[in-house]
Amino acid sequence: MLLDQLNINSLRVFERVYQTKSMTAAAKQLNLTQSGVSQHIKNLENSLSVKLFDRIKHRLIPTKESEQLATL
Repeated sequence: MLLDQLNINSLRVFERVYQTKSMTAAAKQLNLTQSGVSQHIKNLENSLSVKLFDRIKHRLIPTKESEQLATL
């Protein structure tokens, strides 16, 4: 299963970004840098071959794929 091959840390970062709708807020809560959080999300998007968030006017909007991943 694809989820078995994913980095658990990236999934935890995704969960926090999904909840807060902010990479900066997620970074503060996880004691990571904003760029580190962004890299986790980018790597997860590349691994899944999907876009998890639309970036509109400095806001993160979860995509359908993001909603699906959040419910697993």
